[in-house]
Order: sequence, then structure tokens, then C-alpha cells
Amino acid sequence: MKFMYIILSLSMGLFVNELVNCMIEECNAFYFGLSIIMLLGAMLAVGKAEYEKKLLNNQGS
Repeated sequence: MKFMYIILSLSMGLFVNELVNCMIEECNAFYFGLSIIMLLGAMLAVGKAEYEKKLLNNQGS
């Protein structure tokens, strides 16, 4: 689970980096789009893992 949060924070950092690059007019659309896709994928993976953890906890009790 900690691994997924590490991936989420790294992809968030990449997204912020690309966002700042676009603000100072050194925008690369490919890397910006890639960072958005990575951020969304990491958010979905963490959300799914949290949901599965919640389901397993509900089954156990």
C-alpha cells in the first residue's frame, strides 16, 4: 500500500513540474499529457486499493 502512495506522490510531482513548465512557456504537450495520464492512473490505483482494503475489512468483521 505504501508503494502506491509513493507512486502517487511521484506522479503528482511530475504533474506539478510539467504544469510549472507550461506556465513559463516551455510547454511540451506530450510530457504534460503523459503526466496527467500517470496522475489519473495512480489516483485510480490508490482508490481501488483503498476500496478493496475496506471490503476485506468489512468481510472480516
